[in-house]
Amino acid sequence: MRAEKIYQNKFLPVAKYLLKELEYYGENQFKRKTPVSDWTIGQLYHHLIQGSYDFHLKAIRDCLENKNDKQKGGKSFLGYYVFAFGSYPLTKQKGFTNPPVQIESPAKAKDMMFGFLKEMQKLANEIDKRGDSTFKVKHEKLGMLSALEWYKLVVLHQKHHLKQKYKIDKVLRTFVKEESYSDTPVV
Repeated sequence: MRAEKIYQNKFLPVAKYLLKELEYYGENQFKRKTPVSDWTIGQLYHHLIQGSYDFHLKAIRDCLENKNDKQKGGKSFLGYYVFAFGSYPLTKQKGFTNPPVQIESPAKAKDMMFGFLKEMQKLANEIDKRGDSTFKVKHEKLGMLSALEWYKLVVLHQKHHLKQKYKIDKVLRTFVKEESYSDTPVV
């Protein structure tokens, strides 16, 4: 599958959903921790956006630029599993030791998402222009991945964290967008 098709059919629907969801969080909800997750919604968005820039998109660029001179090697068993089933296993994956940064507001997260959308589209075009070369960059758990596989991994990563978002939303979300209120009653 070409990267542009992945962008249009897989990435964009999830990204649009995440963008639309930002409309439903007030400042307090966006920063509040819940008993069901160690992260706030703001931290989750930071992880999905900036974490992808720092990890997935960097690996894609390394593949496209043939950095580190790696071309040989295949996926690990977990790598084959993830790509065959299109998702991470149900077992909890041990991830980062440091929690993500808290984005200051839903509006800032929205700006970051728009930039992320543009970068993903740009990378899709670059991958398709060059073709999925044999150049690969190692993923610690999944093995050697090409630019296109790293690109697909961005979508799998987003979908994986939607489960976490749903759990947080069950506790956090109300029918009203919760904003910061002053102590002065409205008359």
